[in-house]
Amino acid sequence: MNHRWSLLLLIGLLIPACGRDEPDPESSGTQKKAERRMGSGNPPVPVPTSAPASREALFRKTVENLYELPDEELALGVEALLEKRGQPDPDILLTAIYDTVELRPSFIRLPILIELAHRDTGTTGLRTTALSELRVCLGEDHGESWPDWALALTEHLSTREGFLPTNASPED
Repeated sequence: MNHRWSLLLLIGLLIPACGRDEPDPESSGTQKKAERRMGSGNPPVPVPTSAPASREALFRKTVENLYELPDEELALGVEALLEKRGQPDPDILLTAIYDTVELRPSFIRLPILIELAHRDTGTTGLRTTALSELRVCLGEDHGESWPDWALALTEHLSTREGFLPTNASPED
């Protein structure tokens, strides 16, 4: 009988404790005590900060900013990023841009897919994926003939999407 009472008392104490917010371990000193117990003789290992790591962080931030760009500014942002020199790895850049344009409207996505396929070295399979998407969307296959893809895209956008080339467009 005594065992049941102690079990009920323990449950009675635990249930209210589960609903309470625990204090931040750093402010209460619990974290510092745990660190001392873990091994006071081992100093923390310093994390080296190097220029390539900061360059990679800057690259990631730039790519993340592409996600936030509105549709009308995305093509210019992608163009600026592709023209920028000193990127860590072109394949990573092209794949990141591909991920960024995946859910964009076709009049934004398709021209960028042509550019990505054109610039891809073929090591990641991005060229094959982009050309496959272009074949499905445009209903044509132009292999690696980039001017033919551009012409097919212009025709597609003008007939199906209502976009007409202007004097500012590269196609005259």
